[in-house]
Amino acid sequence: MLILILVCNVICRVVGQSSIDITTVNENLDKIKRSDSLIIWDSGRKLKYADFQGVPDENSAAAAMTYAKLVTISDDDDYTLDTLVICVFDKSRSWIKPNYDTTFTLLHEQCHFDIGEFFARKLTKLLEGIILNDSVDDNLKLIYHQIEEEGNEMHKLYDKDTHYKRDFAKQTEWQKRISGMLSGL
Repeated sequence: MLILILVCNVICRVVGQSSIDITTVNENLDKIKRSDSLIIWDSGRKLKYADFQGVPDENSAAAAMTYAKLVTISDDDDYTLDTLVICVFDKSRSWIKPNYDTTFTLLHEQCHFDIGEFFARKLTKLLEGIILNDSVDDNLKLIYHQIEEEGNEMHKLYDKDTHYKRDFAKQTEWQKRISGMLSGL
């Protein structure tokens, strides 16, 4: 199971306002990278049991919970919006119940994180080169809302199809599907 929080840093800039420079963008990325509780999605870095440091919700029927969020880092140079969207895993809020710490649970949760990365890439692509004007705030809200809905629906479908990791054949199908989706963006 996954909780995907879309951090909507909706940029509402007045034309002529100074832009965020690349140094600020890099500083923000560095802060996230230095955080002990956050992991930026990376194809070479898979989730481990030790990453799930949150306290399990004993009232939840879920065996595990991946808490990931999409974070936007933007630069509005030359009146266009250049945005990098990253998917970040929060160790302090993600958990696996002790009796469910299996390889299959970990693979299932990794796929949720990978789906989050897919939507980070998709959002980055949708935001490329948006012209900053008076209606940009409303347009950005619509784009964020669209991505949030699509992401939530995909996570629900993934859980339903795999029976929350219990259908190994479907789990394997989804792993291949997600890998293909990531390769396509």
